[in-house]
Amino acid sequence: MDQGFELKQVTFRGYGIKVLDNVSTEFPLHSCTVIMGFSGSGKSTLLKVAAGILWPDEGEVCFQGKPLNRMSEKELLEFRSRMGFVFQDSALWSNLSVYQNLSLPLQFHYNKKIEPREVDRTIQKLLLEFDFKDDVQYRPAQLSTGERKLISFLRALALNPSILFLDDPTGFVDNVTAERILKNLKHQKQEGKTLIMATHSPELTSQLADFLIIMKEGKILEHGRLKEVVHSRDPDVIEVLSEVLSEAAVYDTDILELLQDDSSTE
Repeated sequence: MDQGFELKQVTFRGYGIKVLDNVSTEFPLHSCTVIMGFSGSGKSTLLKVAAGILWPDEGEVCFQGKPLNRMSEKELLEFRSRMGFVFQDSALWSNLSVYQNLSLPLQFHYNKKIEPREVDRTIQKLLLEFDFKDDVQYRPAQLSTGERKLISFLRALALNPSILFLDDPTGFVDNVTAERILKNLKHQKQEGKTLIMATHSPELTSQLADFLIIMKEGKILEHGRLKEVVHSRDPDVIEVLSEVLSEAAVYDTDILELLQDDSSTE
């Protein structure tokens, strides 16, 4: 495995609660890691801590062997220019138009001043690929929840990042858009990009995941290759998989076998 992200004994507190509790794990480069767990298990926080958006209260996050908190401002900027982040709640700037939201990473992270026509070319290409037809001068409040999620996804792609953090990327979008997102992510993976994703989607998991992390109450129950984790005999892991991937049988026979084995013991 290529050395990528490593979390060492990471604890993160929010409102006095341990959202992440002494978590240690790795996200290899050039592969897809899927994080699963019930709502409130710490998936979104794990993504944000790994991406350097949130700083842990204890422990450290390393990228290619170097702790993020020891990087210079220049090194952090370079690190962040290599990644895109799709937020669960979209996290669009409400006072900016769709077009302005999409242009932000291009204007902020380019090493040299980017020409407006290059910004426009990049944005129009993304909008065309996903058949987005609404007025790009709309504010986020004028869009549906699914449309806001799509714009968050497109914004993450704007810099053609080598690392994508994805928090429920197909949540709230329609089936056609979800298929387009899956197709795009397959292409990203084929190009050797790193995908780190929190999702409940059995389709995304079975078609993209190389590694699977199971979380519960701020802890990692199990982490390994997909086919290994779905055969876990840990009752807590089985509970999460059975609940989250209850419709996975049409996508992945290994998950089907796990669910059948689980039900046969009752």
